[in-house]
Amino acid sequence: MTMIFPKNIMKNELTKFLIFASPRTGSSNLTNLIGSLHNGRSNILYDHISEPFGARNLRTWYKDVLEQASPELQTLYTKESSSQRETGIRLRRNLTRSQIIEILNICFKNSCGVKHLYPHLPILKNFSLLEYAMTKCYKIIFLTRNSNTLKDVSLQLSAQTGAWSKEEMDNKNVAYDPIDIEALKRQATQNKEHKTKFQTITCDYDIYRASYEQIFCQDNQLNEVHKIMDYLEINREELDAVTFNRNMNYDNNKQNTSSVYNKIPNIDEVIQFAKDEYDDDISYILIP
Repeated sequence: MTMIFPKNIMKNELTKFLIFASPRTGSSNLTNLIGSLHNGRSNILYDHISEPFGARNLRTWYKDVLEQASPELQTLYTKESSSQRETGIRLRRNLTRSQIIEILNICFKNSCGVKHLYPHLPILKNFSLLEYAMTKCYKIIFLTRNSNTLKDVSLQLSAQTGAWSKEEMDNKNVAYDPIDIEALKRQATQNKEHKTKFQTITCDYDIYRASYEQIFCQDNQLNEVHKIMDYLEINREELDAVTFNRNMNYDNNKQNTSSVYNKIPNIDEVIQFAKDEYDDDISYILIP
């Protein structure tokens, strides 16, 4: 469905934002959509910066931002590793609180917003990140997924195939391995623990909580985006129809479809796990 919007009149001042997200929640699409509302700001290099604490983004896509960091940080990010995973582990272990704040300051100096996936940092370092964002009065969008099972299955499928986007997945013609149910169980415990702790630390802050299903899987997507814009104090007339339709088209953007789920050898066991662990009926995923 294509939606039509009023023509932009004039850009207003836009609030700095942090998208604090779980993986596989549509965070890239949402950040791209919000970032598009900052295009044309002459005082920034980027409308947003994505995953600065990940293994490769700063050194690959935002080199001019990383060059503004201290020599110690530049070395930490650019030191040669045998794999992207090893680089990510090194950052998780070695980044200090002051270095996390330094990265945030540089990112917000050069952009209007940051998207952060919280598994990129240990939980206590995520606390430091959130506390700092709150002291700076940044707008925080806490993005999760109602179906933790589908989130974690999606992560396992991407790890199996090396495909981390819909385009990459569409080009894969592979025989999928069974989903590791024991890994899902371990992740379930962690999911519940993290949700409780992050909600506790932000309970007194004006934070916007949203889910993948709430934003992308409903018929009222425009209304959901408008509510986010209201939270960010952005005039609704700034929303561009083309960008909205590109980022919010659920059928075109979802990475895992029924054709993928039907190829998982133990998909019935996965469906039963979701029912037992989360009381979540996901049997609909097998329906084309």
